Amino acid sequence: MLAAHADAADKLLGLGVTLSGFIDEHQSTCVQSTLLSWRDVPLADLIRQSIHQHCPTINQGGGIAVAIENDAKALAVSEKRFGHARELSNFTLVSHGAGIGNAHFISGQLHRGFHGGAGEIAHCTIELDGLPCRCGKRGCLDTLASLNAIMERAKAESLEVNSLAELEKLAARGSNAAIGILHRAGTALGLAISHLIQINDPDMILIAHQEQSFSGLFGTVVQQSIDANVLPGVAGLTPVKTFALNDDTWARAAASIPAHRFLVGLKSC
Repeated sequence: MLAAHADAADKLLGLGVTLSGFIDEHQSTCVQSTLLSWRDVPLADLIRQSIHQHCPTINQGGGIAVAIENDAKALAVSEKRFGHARELSNFTLVSHGAGIGNAHFISGQLHRGFHGGAGEIAHCTIELDGLPCRCGKRGCLDTLASLNAIMERAKAESLEVNSLAELEKLAARGSNAAIGILHRAGTALGLAISHLIQINDPDMILIAHQEQSFSGLFGTVVQQSIDANVLPGVAGLTPVKTFALNDDTWARAAASIPAHRFLVGLKSC
């Protein structure tokens, strides 16, 4: 990447890498990623070593700073710095895709938790004694509402679909199986988001999703479930905004991590 931009190396603040998983408080080790089947992978060090080996020209003065981050947390930083949440001090982001991510900004600061694990909504138990999850538990939100879970359920129901949009079309044509799958997943995700609202009382809930994922029955059920499960006294007070993800979204999220660390003066890994 640097080879095509002669002056880029001199302007490089650091390298950010996002991935689905629980990242430690130092932003250096992937403690666990169920999607990648990783445990205790020192990814930042591995990347730094690779850069030192293959790109010696950018390692002058102590080498490049490398930080890894949970993808939802990185996306929340990106939205705070450059996107929908620039004017917000308190907001919660939920990312919906193959897995489900979550991150919080509280009083203008990303809340990572003492061990870096704040926001692991995907592995909160929503259904007691539910389906086994890749994390080792049962009944996690991921097993009910992620795109992977929805597609697995559709396959189990012998529905020939390859995307949520195709499942939505079946539901619109009256398929009881498709309607049931979307209701089950949407209700679970809405229930989880209602818990986030009652715990944090954010200025806004931001839902980042795949293209068209919230334009049909699924999105409607999610909102209905949120409204039904929030304490009546605060129901409807927290706006829910959705926006579609694209290839550039995650690149900006990764780039926002070293930029954010520079701006807030965090010590490099």
